[in-house]
Amino acid sequence: MEATKQNYKLARQIIEMFAKENCTVKQSEEVLAFVGMTIRNVSTVQLPEQSAEVFNRAENL
Repeated sequence: MEATKQNYKLARQIIEMFAKENCTVKQSEEVLAFVGMTIRNVSTVQLPEQSAEVFNRAENL
């Protein structure tokens, strides 16, 4: 995880939610693994305009 204020805030909120729901460590790990797997399985690679410019340089080689 990149150490940003937003990421730490999100991590803290997730931990607080697990604590509020009295989740065990195992439950928490399973939920996080499921969410990560789901995101990977349904997401697509994005090509922002800045990246496209880098790859288009190959045409000039």
